[in-house]
Amino acid sequence: MMPPPTSMPNRDLAGVQSDADRGIRYSPRTRIPGLIPLAARRFACAAVATLGLGAAACTGAPADDSADVFVYPDVQPADPDTIACPVPHDDVEGSGEDGGGDEACDVYDLAQQLCGVYLPPVTNVTTWSDEQLESEWTTRATDHMMAVLRTEPMTDPAPLDAGADAFVAWQETAEARLLEVLRFDAASWPDTPLLVQEREFETFDGYERRTIDYLVEPGFRIPAYLYVPHELATPAPGLVIWHGHNGDYGRIDVDRARENGTFNRYHEGASRLAEAGYVVLAPDIRSFGETGSADQHDHFAKMLLLHGRVALGVFLADAMKAVDVLESYEFVDAERIGTGGTSLGGQLTIYLTAADARVRVGVAAGYLGSHRGTHLSLLHCVCQYMPLMGRTMDIADAAMLAAPRPLVFVNGRRDPIFGAADAETPFERVAAAYALLDAEDATALAAHDGEHEWVPDTALEVFDRWLRPQ
Repeated sequence: MMPPPTSMPNRDLAGVQSDADRGIRYSPRTRIPGLIPLAARRFACAAVATLGLGAAACTGAPADDSADVFVYPDVQPADPDTIACPVPHDDVEGSGEDGGGDEACDVYDLAQQLCGVYLPPVTNVTTWSDEQLESEWTTRATDHMMAVLRTEPMTDPAPLDAGADAFVAWQETAEARLLEVLRFDAASWPDTPLLVQEREFETFDGYERRTIDYLVEPGFRIPAYLYVPHELATPAPGLVIWHGHNGDYGRIDVDRARENGTFNRYHEGASRLAEAGYVVLAPDIRSFGETGSADQHDHFAKMLLLHGRVALGVFLADAMKAVDVLESYEFVDAERIGTGGTSLGGQLTIYLTAADARVRVGVAAGYLGSHRGTHLSLLHCVCQYMPLMGRTMDIADAAMLAAPRPLVFVNGRRDPIFGAADAETPFERVAAAYALLDAEDATALAAHDGEHEWVPDTALEVFDRWLRPQ
């Protein structure tokens, strides 16, 4: 890259002071003499201004008069004789001949070099490692933005005080807004024929497990397990069971407890539901398991955002195709289909139950809470962040769209992400919505003493009540 010319054409430099005239001094080790393009300097200045940083920084050797560094004329420097480095060089680990004592001041020097802005010293800190500096700045940014975003109201929350008619009218428009935020437009999805391939059969006590693939869009199939009970009262109720946000495992986690004798937060126990007489479909959520990995999932979600789509919208479209697959088996009763899952699977359960009336009951474990309580407060995967969702609809509002169809929430008291206590207030709103439709008994918050996990007994009780009433 060629350095900028000493005289810039098409730009009036009248009134622009030189570095020496303005009293700006730089550290010679980090000075960048005229090699940074103007656009980069403007970007850096904007970044510094955004952070709200003001006056005071490091001193160094006087500037080389021959260096060409453009300085904006409206930036007023502090008295250079009173400026001192906010971090004493001798206190910085690695200072001296081996480590270079000026390292702690690089960021301050760079701000001066790019736009003549002086950064304020950080108080109550005498020695900062690189890790501390990064943590301090990152935490400040997230804490500030969290405080700002928490004050922004929802644009159209559910009208729970205006009567049943107003609520039903809200449901009709709110479902369209949810699908819009999810970038889900059924008309834009390819008209894909229902093609199912069964490629492996395994026999266990009480059920058969088939490994199948089904087409969700041209050129892409979703792999799944299909559990078929040996003693099947046809047509039988069917369930779609979702795994959690588990990277490489995918659908394997819905039954890993049975395969290796262990149990943890994502083991949904599909085999137990099959033993109880349910036909169970357990797909890989796209980009997990056989369809991806932890690293590929992250890249998958970001690629979608780059083109104006979101991962949850794709997951929802695939989930609706899963219901198509379950309905296609003649031994499944299409009038008795339910769904359930944990964590990401619990989220998908809420959205699928809300958006697809063919789903008669949902059990969402480890997900009921609020955007402010979890997505703004904790670090989640990028797939959880959908543009405008935080302003459009909270988790409870999405869940209300399922009313009056049954939807039960399972939250652990020791769950560090979606704790039972954090679910209480959102559930009160969901319960109020169901009450407006005279369906109070169709929803519940089942708190348990565990963590972020599925509770097989609770799920089986809910599915039996609504899909196999006595």
